Amino acid sequence: MNSGVVATDELKKIYADLKKPFKPLVNAIILSINDDSQVVVEHQLDGTKTFDDIIPLVPQEEGRIIVCNYIFENDENPPRKIRKIVAICWAPEDAPSAKKIVYSSNVKNIASQLGAVDKTIQASNLDELSSANVRDHCL
Repeated sequence: MNSGVVATDELKKIYADLKKPFKPLVNAIILSINDDSQVVVEHQLDGTKTFDDIIPLVPQEEGRIIVCNYIFENDENPPRKIRKIVAICWAPEDAPSAKKIVYSSNVKNIASQLGAVDKTIQASNLDELSSANVRDHCL
C-alpha cells in the first residue's frame, strides 16, 4: 500500500544534522507517513534532548518512525559511552492493522535512504520503546 515512501530533501537535511559526530544539532526525528505516502517530519528534538524526551511526543495509538542518536554505556569495565543511530518503528498494539503495516513496511526503506543507521527496531508497546529495551538491542 505505502511501500514506496521517499525520504524528502528536508528530512535528509535534518538527518545530516543528527548524524554529525560531535554535538549534533538534532538528537531525534519523529516521522509520520500521511495518506498520500509522504513522510512528514512531526518533531525534531535538538541536541540537548535525550531518548526519554521522545516518549511523550509519540502518540499512543498511532504509528511513527523515530530516528535518533541513542547514547548509552556498555557493559565493559570501565564502561564506555557508545552512540548508535537507531531507527524505531513504533506500531502500537492498538493502532489499526493497515497503519501498522504502513510503518512496519517502511522503516527499513526510510533508514536505507538516510544511510548510516546502525540499528532498526520494532516496538509495539511502551516496554519495547523503553530506553532499557533499546539499549539491549544495541548491545
